[in-house]
Amino acid sequence: MAHFEARLSIKVSNIRDAEAIYRSLVVEAFSQPTPHVKIDVQLKDSEIIIGLFSTRRTLLRASLNSFFRLIATLDNVSRSLEARA
Repeated sequence: MAHFEARLSIKVSNIRDAEAIYRSLVVEAFSQPTPHVKIDVQLKDSEIIIGLFSTRRTLLRASLNSFFRLIATLDNVSRSLEARA
């Protein structure tokens, strides 16, 4: 059986934002609706590393898209908060 894998690395400008993003992504990783996708999220200094693993290509792609949307939303919120400060 084929196994599909994707790894993402996100470098954040400061550790405080990295920790906030990490906490949000960990919640998402543990609430996956299918047992066919495994997600690992790690924080190393101000870098977030995400590993996605699946036996089904379509489920891996769907999980990637979900994480990309969540990351984009977190980035937009962060930028909005910085603009108000």
